[in-house]
Amino acid sequence: EVRSSIGVSSGKWYWEVLYVSTAELEGWTAGLRSSDGELFQAHWYSGSWSTATNGYNYGLLDSGTKVSNGSSTTSFTSALSANDIIGFALDLDSGTTTLGVYVNGSSAGTMYSSLPAGEAWTPALCLINPAGSTSVGVMNLGSDSSFAGAKTAQGNQDANGKGDFYYEPPAGFLALCTDNLSADLDITLP
Repeated sequence: EVRSSIGVSSGKWYWEVLYVSTAELEGWTAGLRSSDGELFQAHWYSGSWSTATNGYNYGLLDSGTKVSNGSSTTSFTSALSANDIIGFALDLDSGTTTLGVYVNGSSAGTMYSSLPAGEAWTPALCLINPAGSTSVGVMNLGSDSSFAGAKTAQGNQDANGKGDFYYEPPAGFLALCTDNLSADLDITLP
């Protein structure tokens, strides 16, 4: 699993994930999890999905299915194709905590609404590699719109002039970086 080192419980945040490839359906999931949850895991067991149940996990599978805590899965969008860029827009300020999804710059709609309040959320990308499979994905929290050289950088920034995204973030959504956090961080030396 790859996840942000910053957990947020307020604000409006945007990040992107490049879906590169997978050899098997269960190879890829991206979304967010609560900071107290287990690693974001989605496994295929006997014809159904199962995710970690400690804390909260929400994500989009490479099949276009959305998955949440326990084993709740629902069809959401068409299956992803190699080199698709998925944008996530997490809104923690509008009264109802929502996670919107964009596929190649076009809105796919709200994947989840009414996410549990009082949680610190972190973007997450989980690649599961069963024997013989290859899963590849790259997460961009606003630092590299080239996705480590896989794409031509686009240089889109949020309304504060922060970040480096492939697609322009939705209005009001910011890059998840310390410059965009509302409070100063206290760093205690050991």
